[in-house]
Amino acid sequence: MKIEALLRNTELFLLDLDGTVYLSEVPIGDIAGTLARLRAMGKRIGYLTNNSSKTVAE
Repeated sequence: MKIEALLRNTELFLLDLDGTVYLSEVPIGDIAGTLARLRAMGKRIGYLTNNSSKTVAE
């Protein structure tokens, strides 16, 4: 599936945080631009993590 079709046909994007959105608290690539584009398209974004070293508040 081409990226434009994927974007058009997907309503919800689930993203892992550490290693996908950021690495050691540094954003990866143009993730800010990517998230802004998804939001502008009206897409829903959910964030997941398997890092249990921090609490929800952290």
